[in-house]
Amino acid sequence: MRWKPYSVSPARRASPRIARVAPPTATQRAWRARIEAMLRVAGPALDLVLAAGDRLSRVVDRRPPLPETSRPVTLSPQRTVGPGPAQAPGA
Repeated sequence: MRWKPYSVSPARRASPRIARVAPPTATQRAWRARIEAMLRVAGPALDLVLAAGDRLSRVVDRRPPLPETSRPVTLSPQRTVGPGPAQAPGA
C-alpha cells in the first residue's frame, strides 16, 4: 500500500469552497520586504522604549512594600473537655 501524503478521510475533508492559498505576487513580496526592513530598523528603538518604560514604572511606583504578614494570629486557649454533668435517664 502506497502512502499518500495529503490523504484525508471523507469525514474530515474540507469544504469544496475552500481553496489553497495562492503564492504571493511580486508586489506582495516587495511590500513584505519593505515592512520587514522597517521593523529591523525600528527594532532596537522599540527595545529602548520598552526598557525605558520598565525603568520608569519602577521609579514611579516607589510605594513601601506591603508587609509580608500582619501580626501573628493568636488563639485564645481552649478549655479542656472533661466528663459533663450526669444527665437524667430519658432526658
